[in-house]
Amino acid sequence: MHQTHPRIVILAGSIAALLPALSSAQFWEVDNQWIGAASSQTGRRFASAVAVGDFDGDGMMDLAIGAPDWDYESTTDAGRIEVYKGSRDRGQLPLTTWSAIFSGIENGRYGHALAAGDFDGDGRDELAIGFPGFNLPQITLGGQVILRGFNEGSWGDEGSLHQDDWFNGSTNIGETGDWFGATLAVGDFNDDGYDDLAVGVPFEDLGADANVGMIHVYHGSPSGLSMPATRSFAAGLESMLGDPADNDNFGTSLAAGDFTGDGYDDLAIGAPYRDPGGAYNAGQVHVLRGSSGGLSTADQQLVDGSDYSSWTASSLFGFALAAADFNQDPLTCGGIGQTCRDDLAIGVPGEDIWTMTPTGPVVADMAGVVVVAYGSSGGISTSEFTILSQDEAYGSPESGDFFGAALAAGQANRSKTLASRYADLVVGVPTEDVGGTGLTDDGFIHVFFGSAAGIDGDPTQPEQPFNLRQGFKLGPAANNDRFGSVLALGDLDGDGYGDLVIGIPEKDYFSHTNTGGALVLYGGLFADGFDRGTAAGWSAVMP
Repeated sequence: MHQTHPRIVILAGSIAALLPALSSAQFWEVDNQWIGAASSQTGRRFASAVAVGDFDGDGMMDLAIGAPDWDYESTTDAGRIEVYKGSRDRGQLPLTTWSAIFSGIENGRYGHALAAGDFDGDGRDELAIGFPGFNLPQITLGGQVILRGFNEGSWGDEGSLHQDDWFNGSTNIGETGDWFGATLAVGDFNDDGYDDLAVGVPFEDLGADANVGMIHVYHGSPSGLSMPATRSFAAGLESMLGDPADNDNFGTSLAAGDFTGDGYDDLAIGAPYRDPGGAYNAGQVHVLRGSSGGLSTADQQLVDGSDYSSWTASSLFGFALAAADFNQDPLTCGGIGQTCRDDLAIGVPGEDIWTMTPTGPVVADMAGVVVVAYGSSGGISTSEFTILSQDEAYGSPESGDFFGAALAAGQANRSKTLASRYADLVVGVPTEDVGGTGLTDDGFIHVFFGSAAGIDGDPTQPEQPFNLRQGFKLGPAANNDRFGSVLALGDLDGDGYGDLVIGIPEKDYFSHTNTGGALVLYGGLFADGFDRGTAAGWSAVMP
């Protein structure tokens, strides 16, 4: 059942004391895995991008990790991708059966963005790799997307995408500094059984306006992705809503989901630096509907913070996006009279929060919130939604926490019964100063669980918090780790429980500064509390 009014969720208590009563499936801590690159390098920021997909078609998710700042031979920031196969053996990294390493050949940030989708319908996902700094002929930093696939036991080149001379029938040649491929999202927008790819070009110039932004959509087919783009969209063009202006950066974030339940995936597009109503960097989110012809401007939506009781300058509404069905069980919602609809989580990390302190109310600047807008027949709802916020240190969020700067959504656990599979939401707080550590910007994440009452709506299953503490393979935390700045969910060990991948690109590793890495936390029943050996994690509520 949807919320009929907004519900503010506050995470009460000090983060130094983190042990809520947990009653069902959570993420394991004892089986966590640290994934570092095959070789270390200062400043490479390994795990700046992560993606999960079934690349070899064995029914188990595999993991791709990007290091766009990787230096290749004498080339600075050429970029690098490492791809690892999932494994049912938790005693080993999920990388041991095979690994693939791809490197960029020029200063172009190869691997800045990653996405997985089955674009040719062969049962194996392909890997789309954003290469936004790639220099096209006479177009510096024009960008491209590289496609790679795993076939007959080896990885192969599946082609590339770039801006060409097609924009809905008119000329649109790529420009210097467009950064085509800076963001990626996968969905089946025309419901033909082939995944499609949306490519963000957040620094596209339109007319006299600089860095307005644009997206291009490529449809899947038996031969893979179409070329040129099937459709292209930009605010204010060809019936698109929005008032484009300099530095809107439309396409900074993307998320695909079926918000209306009509069988076609829709696309949410963030423009977090737009100034609606003159509010500087307040941000907006566009939602385009899927159809038999693909994405369309028909019945499109344009929302901002004012639609959810929150609209302030610099709030960065839409900085991060994630889509999943948080309040319906997919095993039952497809029954008679029940429609499965995805919901949209919208990160608003720059939002200021009023909070009460012992000396009175204060404003925590850029503490951040997340708006979860539930799906409906009309698209994402502006009347049924949940607002998630953070509270710590006696009810006082910290300025600059940036709660909601990163999001991941999907099946994180099997909840209280094996038949219940509400989607869950992971929220990154990368510049959190974790209470009791004495550190700065060490970072934090919160896992909110879905329920019939919406995200975090089941009082018997409170959110699960994490920081990079002692006991993890690369704990404890350190200054400027920014834990939680990159997130992904997927079943890497094939046990039916979602696993959480946390990219920590700023992590110092051995003698290398900002070399980065990824932490994998495996999902399982009754994981937290029990494995810590403390009674604080036990619950009297029976599963």
